[in-house]
Amino acid sequence: EDSDGAPTSECSVVACEKDNQSYCAQNLTQEKKLVLSGLCGSDKHCDVNDQFNGVCRDNSEFFMPEKLYPGYKCTEGSDTKVCAWGNGTCTNEICGWVADGQACAETTDCGPESYCSSGGLCAKTQQEGAQCTVDNACGRIGTCWFKDETKLYGVCTPLFSLDDGIDVRTQVGSKKIFGENASLMCISGYADPTTGLCSSEGPRSAKRGENCLRNEDCITTELNLYASCKCGFNEDGKQYCDVLAGDDEWETARHKFKTYFEATKGCHTGVGWQHCQQHKLFNDWMCSHYKAQYYVESRDNPTCITTMKTE
Repeated sequence: EDSDGAPTSECSVVACEKDNQSYCAQNLTQEKKLVLSGLCGSDKHCDVNDQFNGVCRDNSEFFMPEKLYPGYKCTEGSDTKVCAWGNGTCTNEICGWVADGQACAETTDCGPESYCSSGGLCAKTQQEGAQCTVDNACGRIGTCWFKDETKLYGVCTPLFSLDDGIDVRTQVGSKKIFGENASLMCISGYADPTTGLCSSEGPRSAKRGENCLRNEDCITTELNLYASCKCGFNEDGKQYCDVLAGDDEWETARHKFKTYFEATKGCHTGVGWQHCQQHKLFNDWMCSHYKAQYYVESRDNPTCITTMKTE
């Protein structure tokens, strides 16, 4: 029996014939296991460890372990949660990492408050106002803003910190580019992508969800600005006016992202906008985001996004 008391038996993993192909042990890894059919019967699979030793288990027991980042709590020897980055060790119930000043391949190799620099070494994240060249240098709660065309470096700027009316575009030579994290620098979480200015109120669609034939049918709260007239998922070829940044759907998405963001400030710098062990808040945000993004597409099928699971 294994540690869980389930009956087990050893299985050979030298090779397995399946669909006229041979699956050999040297092609298996701890991170990506293959279900080798035929070795353990139709209702079991061969669970292979990193020494290429296999144990027959019920198919209901087959799972991939949750991957933990450096600084996350862990249990040494656990099969369900493993330290997948950093130095891959679990010491004193904490996933280990590559020390500052040591070689790294990516930021997730480094400690929770460090990043992998352009020189390939782990380094502490920078403080607000410090010079930077990449976003990760500013940690999870900031971004590297290139706002001065005369400088070869940016400035670490906290997210949700800039007032209305500030231009958050990135200066590239003589051009201003609306970057990926531009809106996130605004206190409101929104900036006009055309002007780059932070704003508490985005344009709203005056005909949201109404039938239309062309964009010009979808008037908005701003003169000479129209929402998109898009096809819905229906058999009748119906088209509807889409929502805009100031509509409730996008306002809700921004609010839920802020809630998720505040709860995950201590998350590892290199994780990005993943669940960060806050599955419910992450799912709430992503669900609201998709409801806004696919507003027209879900117009004739309102439950498809409501029941979507985003883990």
